[in-house]
Amino acid sequence: MKITVKSPVRSRMVPSLLLSAGVLFLIEPACAQTAATTGQAPSAGGDASSAGSGNEGDIIVTARKREESLIQTPVAVSALNAEGLARYAATDLNRIADNMPSLQITRAATGTGALLAIRGVYTQQANPGFESSVSVAIDGVQLSRGYLVQTAFFDQQQVEVLKGPQALFFGKNSPAGVISLKSKGPTSTWEGSAKLGYEFNAKERYLEAAVGGPITPELGIRVALRASQMDGWLQNTSIPMAINPIDAANSPLPGATNNATTPAARAIAGRVTLQYEPSSDFTATLKVMYSNYHDNEISGLNQAVSCNGRDHPTSSGFQDPNADCIPDNRRSSGTYNSAILQNFPIVDEKRFYMQNNNLLASLNLNWKIGDNLNLSATSGGYNLDMSGFGTYDATTYNIFGSANFEKTNIFSQELRLTSSFDAPVNLMFGAYYEHMKMETGTISRGGFGFPVPVDPSFGNASVASVADNFTRGQTVSAFGQVLWDITHDLQFSGGVRYTKENRDADLGFTYINTLMAGTASLLPVGQRLKFPFRDSNFSPEATLTWHPTPEQTLYVSYKTGYKSGGFSTTSVILQSDTQSTLGFGSESAKGGEIGYKAQLFDRRLTFTSALYNYKFSNLQRSSFDVINNKFLVRNAAASRSRGAEFEASFRATDSLTLRGSAAFNKSYYLNYATATCYAGQTLAEGCFVVPGSTAKAQDLTGRVIALAPRFNGTAGFLYDMPLTSGLGLAITGDMRYVSSYRTQDDGVPGSQQAGYAKFNASIRLHEADDKWSFSVIGLNLANKYAILYTTSKPGGDAGDLYGPVERGREVRIEASYRF
Repeated sequence: MKITVKSPVRSRMVPSLLLSAGVLFLIEPACAQTAATTGQAPSAGGDASSAGSGNEGDIIVTARKREESLIQTPVAVSALNAEGLARYAATDLNRIADNMPSLQITRAATGTGALLAIRGVYTQQANPGFESSVSVAIDGVQLSRGYLVQTAFFDQQQVEVLKGPQALFFGKNSPAGVISLKSKGPTSTWEGSAKLGYEFNAKERYLEAAVGGPITPELGIRVALRASQMDGWLQNTSIPMAINPIDAANSPLPGATNNATTPAARAIAGRVTLQYEPSSDFTATLKVMYSNYHDNEISGLNQAVSCNGRDHPTSSGFQDPNADCIPDNRRSSGTYNSAILQNFPIVDEKRFYMQNNNLLASLNLNWKIGDNLNLSATSGGYNLDMSGFGTYDATTYNIFGSANFEKTNIFSQELRLTSSFDAPVNLMFGAYYEHMKMETGTISRGGFGFPVPVDPSFGNASVASVADNFTRGQTVSAFGQVLWDITHDLQFSGGVRYTKENRDADLGFTYINTLMAGTASLLPVGQRLKFPFRDSNFSPEATLTWHPTPEQTLYVSYKTGYKSGGFSTTSVILQSDTQSTLGFGSESAKGGEIGYKAQLFDRRLTFTSALYNYKFSNLQRSSFDVINNKFLVRNAAASRSRGAEFEASFRATDSLTLRGSAAFNKSYYLNYATATCYAGQTLAEGCFVVPGSTAKAQDLTGRVIALAPRFNGTAGFLYDMPLTSGLGLAITGDMRYVSSYRTQDDGVPGSQQAGYAKFNASIRLHEADDKWSFSVIGLNLANKYAILYTTSKPGGDAGDLYGPVERGREVRIEASYRF
């Protein structure tokens, strides 16, 4: 949705770009049964992908940009195929994460729009200048913008999660890992499907449909659509108040109006795929996906979750009696009265809302040159247009309301040439180009004190400022790999990627309410801060792989990763800000893994495992400046992530499959001596004045990194039995356990998520050939309201924390039909 303001805000729609291609190798276990057997993966509720041809029982993945057996490839990958995704209605990244070991994803109200973590490694969400350390590759196009979590990923052929640094095949912003999604393509004969579902607690209804087949012998098509609507699952307890003790202009307080339950959302998404194959030597695949998401508050998942022993959160010293401090299905979020809303400078909606439009196009070309060379080209174009209006106060008083927007355009192009000679040595090399433009902005009312005067020169609006920030970027890289078959069973592979990054920032305001005393320190309208960022990087990797038998693989690898630095695109830009205060450096990773994979007992048992140890340098972290009320990006000097993990799947009988996984992870700071203090932190609690300045800091060296649980594990089963010759019954049950972890780095009291377990189950009555089915699906049956991350609540007392809470219990019914 486009925001139009009643002032000279530049509404340049900044293109930003990101592409990629490929999937680098990664070492983490992924186990599963093939579709030829049960189709089940060891991930909780997951099914292994069998996306290519192979021996019966093989699981085929594309983790090195080629179809390979999971057991024989030196890659750590967890996989879900279409059946596994459908089993628990995993049609977005949050639901996919619930079914993947060591993967955590949650939506954010500001900044990047989401937080994605693999093995406890992540980029914080608070500042839009960040790009995620976990990238998402959609049909070969690699993206790092978090607002993708609101996109529906349906009609998928498979999902692979690659864990650890990805420098060779995924060279753009993936030191933590990659989530690779591949949608279904045209089929050789005309076929289609339809699915109708309903979830009772949020009153969510959804419809999916797909149809595809050959238009001509050379040209195929597939069209897929999804539409959904729900009333919401979070109850807003805010009630009207006659007098606002903090902001008299916002009196009376209306309480919950259009956001009585959140997120009251509607979404529609569609994808068109065209595949042209005039001969066996050439294939062209074009995919165009559009997604529109809308709900009734950009911050609609946030609530106060901890208040340092108090029963209610505070704003400017006033407690909100309508809000508790417990993560649950209740929140307090007051809106503005009609006088403020009427003149708030957004045209489309005079109320809280969230609008997210995504358009993604990918073109994949593959040529076979003779019998031994393959040339591929992947082109990607991505457009994000997001806007929203809400409050970041988490109380009835609503003293930190703002409208936020992001407009991003990305174009990318990758070329890759791979050889397959009948010789000991083969090569792969290629080049990558990306061009990105991004505009982010904030229309703020709170944050600079009260009152907020009405400005007649700005449409009689009562707002404090309008920040409008621009970032441009260009990435050029070249990469190559050599594969050497030392013997029939022993292979060495090594490669390197060179990356050159250029970025430019243009930061400033298009409006400041100069009638407010609190805005005097802001950068004046008409002045802009313009900073360049230039960097380059070599990221090498090497792997030695041994196959003692065709069903066993042992490998050791050295890998590195890289993510570019940039600029904090904050909504609070001070006259005193410089490139050193707003800029941040590039992040890198290096380390290694040892993995073992096997299929045993006549292929009934599939087992994968890995040990890993990585050091991260200049880890990018977000810190909250409580004095100036803004989030800035800083670099922690160094951290380490080490651990062990395994996945296993056992086909006990033709009807029963058992699966499980376990991961032990220790992520901690090796050196972070100047971390931000939390609000109210004293000298006795570790907060000190940095020598030679007036700034305060704490030393987190040796401390465990937030969002990094020490242990997580899954266990589950699938029992699919015939009832009659034409009718079957499938029953699944899965448990996922996550141990305790901190929800923010600064160690503020209350920022601890206790260990928890989630239970999912489903029962599906289906025709033997799956022409039709009827399912009952239960998710999070224990109704656990978990928190992935928190921040200090703006305007709150010391220890007031808030953040998004994961969805509670869901009970769904689904009916599907294939034709």
